[in-house]
Amino acid sequence: MRKVKYLIVGQGIAGTVLAHSLEDENIDFHVIHQQQPGESSSIAAGIINPITGKHFVKSWQVDLLLPFARKKYEYWEEKLKIKFYDSRIIYRSIHDVAEQNDWLSKTADPSVKHYISDYKEITEYKWLNNAPLGYGQTVGAGQVKWHDFLIKSRDHWIKKGFYTNAKFNYNELKWTKDAVEYGSFIADQIIFCEGYFMKNNPWFNYLPLEGAKGEALLVKLEKVKLDAILKHKFFLVPFSENIFWAGATNKWEFNHSLPDAEDVAYLENEVTRMLRIPHKFTETLVGIRPTVRDRRPIIGRHPVHPRLLLFNGLGTKGTSLAPYWANHFVEYLKFNSALSKEVNISRFKYK
Repeated sequence: MRKVKYLIVGQGIAGTVLAHSLEDENIDFHVIHQQQPGESSSIAAGIINPITGKHFVKSWQVDLLLPFARKKYEYWEEKLKIKFYDSRIIYRSIHDVAEQNDWLSKTADPSVKHYISDYKEITEYKWLNNAPLGYGQTVGAGQVKWHDFLIKSRDHWIKKGFYTNAKFNYNELKWTKDAVEYGSFIADQIIFCEGYFMKNNPWFNYLPLEGAKGEALLVKLEKVKLDAILKHKFFLVPFSENIFWAGATNKWEFNHSLPDAEDVAYLENEVTRMLRIPHKFTETLVGIRPTVRDRRPIIGRHPVHPRLLLFNGLGTKGTSLAPYWANHFVEYLKFNSALSKEVNISRFKYK
């Protein structure tokens, strides 16, 4: 049997960031993961957006989360010798005078004014077909190219012998008062980072985690340079050379993880209306995001089986949430410190 401190099940946004956070503290771990249809992390746009919603409100705890996330992503870039993080401006289309006035009033609001700049015409993007009353500028935003970060992290841990590419079988997990056993591993504790697929977990599926199915398109645009993120009815985000991520839809009721024709047609139509240059749709992306009813992560220890832990529920804000809360969780594991009540699994009644 191979002994490790922690087994981590899942290598999406949550599992990847948690594993790096443990590794940075020289804490022993092993990741078990096999990619499956519907995973949202590898196809995510990776947007860090400090201002959200139709009323231009500041995202939850953004003043704390953003500087921490930026520092961590830049550190992991250096660690892995890869570029996957970029600071971005988000240009958000202003549709009417009332919205324009709301935006301008926010520029004088002390709580958000350092994230909001005056609206402007984007004359440098002549390939855009619709600029209603100009675009509001959100500063301090960012983007993580998760596809690249996940693959590089996986390869890094495979080389170190910290990774098993296999689907986790719940029936094979055993535990005693001293350890958990799985396959050839014996660990002090096991941490589940399964995203939406936590719904299949027999120990944590009592939690109110739901899935939001989202679809996005990859769009090829020749001779177009875009270093910012555009937000109209959806986001248009740099993805790779001449390829842009457009999306995403949001569907709460679904019965499969395949593309839905009506959603794909809607996105294609909106992209075509937005652009005045030739373009080609190269791929449809589908993912199911893990969402919690109070829009907060769910982190902590199983109320009956203390060697089973959870780090999940990051949802659409996972890129900005993951580094800070992973660090918070690691401190809890190291020092038995208190978990924040806002994210603690104990806020939901065990059934």
